[in-house]
Amino acid sequence: MRLYKIFFAVRNRLCKRLYNLLFFVCLVMAACEEPPQATGLWIEPQHTVLHLPLFLVPEKDPAKIRKLFKVRLRGSGTDILGDLKVSEDVSFVPLIPFTTNSRYECWLGEKKIDSFSIPYNDNATGPKLLAVYPMSGKVPVNLLKIYLAFSEPMRENVSDRYIKLVKGRSDTLHEVFLSLQPELWNEDRTVLTIWLDPGRIKRELQPNQRMGAPLEENNSYTLVVDKNWTSAQSIAIGKNAGATWTTVSRDSLTPDPALWRLQVPKPGTRQPLNIDLTESLDHFLLAESIRVQRSDGKRVAGSLTITDQDSRCQFVPEATWAAGDYELRVDSRLEDLAGNNLNRPFDRDITTTRAKTAKAYYTRSFSIGK
Repeated sequence: MRLYKIFFAVRNRLCKRLYNLLFFVCLVMAACEEPPQATGLWIEPQHTVLHLPLFLVPEKDPAKIRKLFKVRLRGSGTDILGDLKVSEDVSFVPLIPFTTNSRYECWLGEKKIDSFSIPYNDNATGPKLLAVYPMSGKVPVNLLKIYLAFSEPMRENVSDRYIKLVKGRSDTLHEVFLSLQPELWNEDRTVLTIWLDPGRIKRELQPNQRMGAPLEENNSYTLVVDKNWTSAQSIAIGKNAGATWTTVSRDSLTPDPALWRLQVPKPGTRQPLNIDLTESLDHFLLAESIRVQRSDGKRVAGSLTITDQDSRCQFVPEATWAAGDYELRVDSRLEDLAGNNLNRPFDRDITTTRAKTAKAYYTRSFSIGK
């Protein structure tokens, strides 16, 4: 009888141990059944990084992975351009950010190894149209360029669907903008340059003769940016935006730094050098075209601020002004709103107008403390 009880006790202990071992094995198997999936990680609003664990990649040779690994939009046979790195995992940074509500697939050669999507961000505020240039309410009738500045990268090559120019209150104009593919975005895809058709602006050219100039003098024009235009993350602007201008007479004169009015600071101070440009100039060219230097060419470090609808600017030095002779060095690429640069007008009659000798830059001298 006692032997029988001992047998039962040993059997119960063995069963418990076998049960615990079986439970542990089941847990391990369950954990292995569904390995982690590739995850799109948002690093910053401008781009996304995809990390794929190496155990999900059937090939282990880094050189072969770099050669064979591709990311594609589902249903598309086109590979997405980007930077690929293979180390502890496979990381892929697309040249153009992944967009929300889209499904992507990871391929190794001809084998699909995983897929992923970028979730919609419910907390995203959406893009905003921060500014439209020119900011002046009055523009020359031969206005050449318009800039749109957004708060974040926008969807490219679709501007013709979401931008229109309205004359007066309701007359939508057609074929006034130059159609460019690809569009003229800055590197961050936050600033778009729109050209009014130069062929219609330049007199005597066929488009001008056939359709006339894009704008007419003494009229009101409104640029409308449609609320449905989306960012690179597929979030719409949400409300119509834009700007309104009134056209004035044609501008056929080149900007002349010799005519700019300067308010010179006192030596020993960091007072601004105030520059009255006498007219509104191209906002983005202006920001990169003016340099302050000593008469010997040594650059003065400081910051330039553009004000008064791009008709004035202030230069504040990093150090105090020393008494002496200075120069404004102005890049000849600087343009006014009609596209006239410092070397030549945008539209001139070459049979009657003699061109100036082209220069890389122009200088305007001034003195402090003399």
